[in-house]
Amino acid sequence: MWYYESKRNDVEVINKLEELSEKLPTRGFDEYYGRIRQEGYRWNRKRVLRVYRLLQLNLRRKRKRRLPARIKEPLEQPNGINHTWSMDFMSDSLIYGRRFRVLNIID
Repeated sequence: MWYYESKRNDVEVINKLEELSEKLPTRGFDEYYGRIRQEGYRWNRKRVLRVYRLLQLNLRRKRKRRLPARIKEPLEQPNGINHTWSMDFMSDSLIYGRRFRVLNIID
């Protein structure tokens, strides 16, 4: 059986990616690839990405930190008039299309 053996020479790509990763360690692949293209190199995106992965330059993604569980407290009951107010904006449209808004305030 015969297999095609590619004659890849990625030394230039490797050197360029290592140089960029030393100069800009917090940037990712898209930033590196954009700078490579700005400098005039016409390497294929797939080729640069393959070498980027080969060098294991992938940045770890930061996970969201979970907020601590809050203690549920019962709602405060109003003691009298003017102790608690509710407010809400509402909007609607009339039959002929004109829109209007209303601010409802309830004691």
